[in-house]
Amino acid sequence: MNLDDLGSLPIRDETGRSLATRQLWEKQSVMVVFVRHFGCVFCRQQLSELREIIPEIRNAGVELAVIGNGTWNFIQGFKEAIGLKSLSVYTDPSLATYKAAGMDRGRTAMLDARWIVKGLKAFFSGHRQASTQGDALQLGGVLVVARGGRLLFKQASRFAGDHASPEQIRAAVQLTPEAHAGEHPTWSAA
Repeated sequence: MNLDDLGSLPIRDETGRSLATRQLWEKQSVMVVFVRHFGCVFCRQQLSELREIIPEIRNAGVELAVIGNGTWNFIQGFKEAIGLKSLSVYTDPSLATYKAAGMDRGRTAMLDARWIVKGLKAFFSGHRQASTQGDALQLGGVLVVARGGRLLFKQASRFAGDHASPEQIRAAVQLTPEAHAGEHPTWSAA
């Protein structure tokens, strides 16, 4: 994966404004969560789990950004549905950023039976599938990128519902320069 290539690709914000992906990490370290699509039950579950550690991530000087692949007018409804209205959410309907980041796409990933177990867990924890708002065959993942463009962590989902754990996220965020600048409180991974 080449961050320069990824950084040159356009994404859109919730107003439809285009920006280069590199703008996410030019001035600060960032954790980028690639979601399958804006109606994905697994993605809603993942962000619900991350909600608990968002303050820790931000206290370490790391911003959180989400990239989906539906049209930009789905973003506001997605933010409302997950209850994180202040979250920075972008979209790439072309899927070019997903490809450049090394995120898988295809039916074979959907044939993995582990997604059924993950789906039941999501359902019984209160998460529901909404209408597909993007490419249902696209898988997501997580990147942690240090300010200026150095990749510190990458997790690419192997099947729907395969997410980086909060513990993996905490450890990755601790690799950022901001986490060691003495300006932000740190925590130990559980």
